[in-house]
Amino acid sequence: MSETTKIKEFSQSGGSRIGQGWFGAINTSCFVRLFATAAHIEMSGGGAELWFPKSDIIRLRRHSSTGLKIEHAVAGFPKLVIFMSRDFEELNAGLQALGYQVVDGDH
Repeated sequence: MSETTKIKEFSQSGGSRIGQGWFGAINTSCFVRLFATAAHIEMSGGGAELWFPKSDIIRLRRHSSTGLKIEHAVAGFPKLVIFMSRDFEELNAGLQALGYQVVDGDH
């Protein structure tokens, strides 16, 4: 998928890390679905249902080699939200086609 390709939605399955520390984290493997449109990103499965309007997404960052860290301003949601992708390049291309920008690294 080229960067100029425009799509209406994108979906990918993977894992997640949500919350801080051992007792505040939900860790899953291949049981989470990330679904995105130009208006929002949602993650569901593994005990989590998270909906991020684009206006509340502060930044999308690449985390490690396959993770997507969603920095957000949604009240009541854990601050640490990471989607672990099975194919980060496909994830990045899908999000870019919807108008999102993913920056490298955690700094």
